[in-house]
Amino acid sequence: MKNNVSNKIKVKRQPKRGHYDTETIYRILDSDCVCNVGFVHEGYPVIIPTIYGRKNNKLYFHGASSSRMIKNLEEGFDICISVFNVTGLVLAKSAFHHSMNYESVVIFGRARPVVTNEKMEALKAISDQILKGRWEDCRLPNEKEMK
Repeated sequence: MKNNVSNKIKVKRQPKRGHYDTETIYRILDSDCVCNVGFVHEGYPVIIPTIYGRKNNKLYFHGASSSRMIKNLEEGFDICISVFNVTGLVLAKSAFHHSMNYESVVIFGRARPVVTNEKMEALKAISDQILKGRWEDCRLPNEKEMK
C-alpha cells in the first residue's frame, strides 16, 4: 500500500485485502459497465445506478441532461462512485456466516460537464465499455441525441 492513500478509502476491516494500484483499479473498472453514483441533492443523499465508460483516467457517465444526477454533477458537486463484482458466494451452515467475496473500486471526486468536442469520445468510451467494438456497429448520434 502506498503511504499517500487517503484514510477515506483505506480498507479498515481486513486491510491486507486492499489494493490501491492503478492496474488493479483499471482492471476492476474495465470488467463492468454499471456503477453507482452517489451525491447530495437538496440536502439528502442519492445513489443512481448508471452506465459508464473509462478512457485513461476519466470515467464518463451516461445520462439525460434533464436528470437531477447530471444537473447536480454539472454544478461541480462532490460525488462518490462505486463499482463492484461478486467473485464468489460463501455459504455456511449458519445463515449468520453467509457472505460473499467481491472486488470493488470506490472513487471520490468532482464531476464536470463533457464539452462538445469530447462528447463523441465519451459516447464511444461508454458504448465500447458496454460491449467491446459496439461503437463500430452503431450509427453516429444525431444533433438531438448529442444534447
